[in-house]
Amino acid sequence: MPLVCEPGATFAWVFPTDAGKPEPRPRFLFRYVSARVWRQIIEITDRLEIAGSGPPALDLVLAGIRMTLVSWENLTDAAGLPIPWDPDRLEDILTPREALLMLYAGMAQQPDQEDKKKLDLPPGSEPVSSVPTAPGSEIAGTSPAPTAQ
Repeated sequence: MPLVCEPGATFAWVFPTDAGKPEPRPRFLFRYVSARVWRQIIEITDRLEIAGSGPPALDLVLAGIRMTLVSWENLTDAAGLPIPWDPDRLEDILTPREALLMLYAGMAQQPDQEDKKKLDLPPGSEPVSSVPTAPGSEIAGTSPAPTAQ
């Protein structure tokens, strides 16, 4: 099933500055987006070049983040108090540079290592070709693709 259609399918992202910190690290959860939504995010990044810097650019960045970000975990304020999930608080918790990093993280649709392991196939379930190799299609010095049995 496509990840976009998978109920509750998300991937986590950790700021590079938090990657080496002990658990529980702040994690931001993004949804997988369709090609159509991804295209809309790309259009936002294109408009950033025209907007330059300042409030209009930051508004575009935050709009792009809100298209993919669905939650956060383990996020605390400077006093160590938990910050409950509220997408309207993005402007209160992110610097402009962090917002831009987050926009590109959501756009990249790349899970962190922990989530990547969940998406990997379990051992022994590697895909196998269901179509036999056509005679004469072998490349010299290589083995033919395995066939289903």
